[in-house]
Amino acid sequence: VYKRHWRALERFLSLHGIDHAGLVTREVIGQYLKWRSETAGRNTAIGEIKFLGMVMREAIHRGHRSDNPISKPGLRKDPSPEK
Repeated sequence: VYKRHWRALERFLSLHGIDHAGLVTREVIGQYLKWRSETAGRNTAIGEIKFLGMVMREAIHRGHRSDNPISKPGLRKDPSPEK
């Protein structure tokens, strides 16, 4: 699942010239949600954003950032249809 999340995130980040953790901002997340919603569902995009938050926490631990701009993005998943 993480590899699948990373493939989509990596494609977006490279398209927008974001090549290190210091360039990720909350605005980037809004752009990602809009971009990803064209090819996948909203819940998929939110799951990928939460994964990026995990990656950003690791960047903080390694000293590449001092804060995590997407630690609490405030995004709620839509209810899944009943199966």
